[in-house]
Amino acid sequence: MASRIGEMVVECEDPEASAAFWSAALNYRITDRDETGVAIAGHPTAPTILLIANREAKKQASEDPLRPQPDRS
Repeated sequence: MASRIGEMVVECEDPEASAAFWSAALNYRITDRDETGVAIAGHPTAPTILLIANREAKKQASEDPLRPQPDRS
């Protein structure tokens, strides 16, 4: 059985600006917005990206949880 990622949630300080940037970069369109953030989507099989407002977003990158990590034991 195949599966896919349906949605990705990204916390950011300015969801409108982030949505404008990522929509242009990925050829997505804004599909919804409310007081919590903005949703953008592309092809129906591509994941929807939810850009959620977080005024205290981290300034440094965290480790990518989808990237394989070396065993640290």
